[in-house]
Amino acid sequence: MTVFGVIWSILLIAATVFVSFYGGTLSYVLFYTALIVPLVAFVYLLYVFRRFKVSQNLTSHHVVKGAAVPYSYSVANHDIIPYAGVKVAFFDDYSYISGEDGGEECLLPGEKRQRDSELFCLYKGEYKVGIRKVTITDFLSMFRLSYKLPRPLKIKVYPRVIELDSFSLEDDTAGKRENAANTNDIPDALVRDYVNGDPIKRIHWKATARSGKLMTRKYTGEPKEEISIVFDTGLFSKKPAERLEAEDKLIEAVIAVANYFVSKMITVNVFWQEEGDIKAAVISDRREFESFYSAVAELGFTGAVAFPEFLERVLQGVAPVGVTYIFSFPHETLPEKIKAAESLGYTPETVIVKKSTDVITGIGETSLLTINLGEQIEHVIK
Repeated sequence: MTVFGVIWSILLIAATVFVSFYGGTLSYVLFYTALIVPLVAFVYLLYVFRRFKVSQNLTSHHVVKGAAVPYSYSVANHDIIPYAGVKVAFFDDYSYISGEDGGEECLLPGEKRQRDSELFCLYKGEYKVGIRKVTITDFLSMFRLSYKLPRPLKIKVYPRVIELDSFSLEDDTAGKRENAANTNDIPDALVRDYVNGDPIKRIHWKATARSGKLMTRKYTGEPKEEISIVFDTGLFSKKPAERLEAEDKLIEAVIAVANYFVSKMITVNVFWQEEGDIKAAVISDRREFESFYSAVAELGFTGAVAFPEFLERVLQGVAPVGVTYIFSFPHETLPEKIKAAESLGYTPETVIVKKSTDVITGIGETSLLTINLGEQIEHVIK
């Protein structure tokens, strides 16, 4: 109960006692005043609730995570009476507004207050930002009503492209990549019609999509270094905040590593799933990297097929080239799928996004990198 609520309670009790034991005009004046004051305060609150004005503006509804977006909001009193208490609360689970503490304001008649600030988004995805609700309080702080905006602002946030100077797992795989390049004929850009018996990993997927029939890359016999990435698009957690952060870290790690190898003139083959189907991208230059980024920037993590089973399908059906980097959330059966990949001759290196309390076993430490929720990706994978 507020201070005014306590004072009113004492006044009502005292007035009741005086009316009961002493009577008289003064006692009844105090008694009816104590009864009327809360009613007047509540009517005032309803009036202000219906009359106050609030607006907000966001200069862009599409932004890269971490970038500052100019944001402004205003509250206004167009009446001849003051608004005693107006408090603005913001969505703060996935974003924040610099310099805003959500304090209560009093608006004089005809007064309009505007705040110009910047909005920062914490995770990739699409979610509500800006004002979550406005709370109105009466002049005695006895009652309050909350108003939720009927059309809150929404923003679409894209993952960052983190520039890496080094990759912590690369030292372990540089020799393996070189061996893979020297022991396999790697195709150049020429293609031909698919012939029964051609390895699936030699299929040129872009040429196949353009022509409507299977096309195979021609081989020059010259070694060309390549790596592959297979990443998880499953559901990390039912808790929205944990889910968004985990998805954000995994996709940014994938993009950062792909960008790192492409900048070193190493072709990157990426595999992921959408609605249970295998999606693939071959990235050998900056233009192809931009196309890949566009494809995964708005990717939804639904995981129709559990990732360990999807990984098995990719390894057995598509046959990734070179060292295979696996980006995953924790899965109980993942270690056995990785061991199976090693038995098939693959060189898997694993990056797992997890909670700090999760314990990962069954995967060799030299080929495992973990990213905990709350950690900065650029500090972990360099």
